[in-house]
Amino acid sequence: MMKYLIYILIMLVIIANVHSQDLQVPINVQVPIFNKLFHYERNLVKRSKKEIYVGIVYQNHLRKSLHCRNECQKQFTGVYEYIGDNKIKIVDINITDPSDLNIYYSHVGLDIIIVCPLKQIDINEITNICKNKNIISFALTPAYFHKYPFTATIEKEMDKSRITINLKSAKEEGANFSSKLLKLSRVVNK
Repeated sequence: MMKYLIYILIMLVIIANVHSQDLQVPINVQVPIFNKLFHYERNLVKRSKKEIYVGIVYQNHLRKSLHCRNECQKQFTGVYEYIGDNKIKIVDINITDPSDLNIYYSHVGLDIIIVCPLKQIDINEITNICKNKNIISFALTPAYFHKYPFTATIEKEMDKSRITINLKSAKEEGANFSSKLLKLSRVVNK
C-alpha cells in the first residue's frame, strides 16, 4: 500500500512539473509591455488594414486560462486600443484544437496571438500555424516560450520584468523588431 502511495506522489510531482504554467509576471504588467513591443515591430503596421487583430488563445473550461483571457481583455479595453493609427481588435479564441486557429485566421486575419495557459493542446502545432500564416506569437507563460518556438515572453529577472525574444521565431513569423527593442531585450536564437 505504501509503495503505491509513493508511486502516486511521484507521478503527481512529475505531472505538476511537466505542465508548469505559472505566470512569472502578472498580466497587468505584461499587457503594457506587450503593447510597447507591438510598437517596435516594423512590419506589423505595414501589413495591417488599419486594424490589428490580436487573438487571445485560451480554453474556456480551464479556470487559469479563462482568468488570463479575462485579465488580458480588461487590460486592453479602454487603455491599449491603438498601435500608431491602427486600431487593436481583440479576438477571443476559445481553442479545443490547434486547427481552430486556422478558422479564426480565415475569418479575421490574425496579426498577433497571446497564448494563455492551455491543457491537452499541441502547442507546437500552434507555433507552426503562426509561422505559416505570419502571426506573431507571445506566450504569457515563460515555460511555453522555452519549450516551444514562440516569438516573445515576459520573464521575471531579479525584481524586474524582462522581455525575451526568440529572434529565429520572430523572423519565421514575419516580425521585424527594431534594434532599439532588441538592445533592451534578452535575445535568444533557437
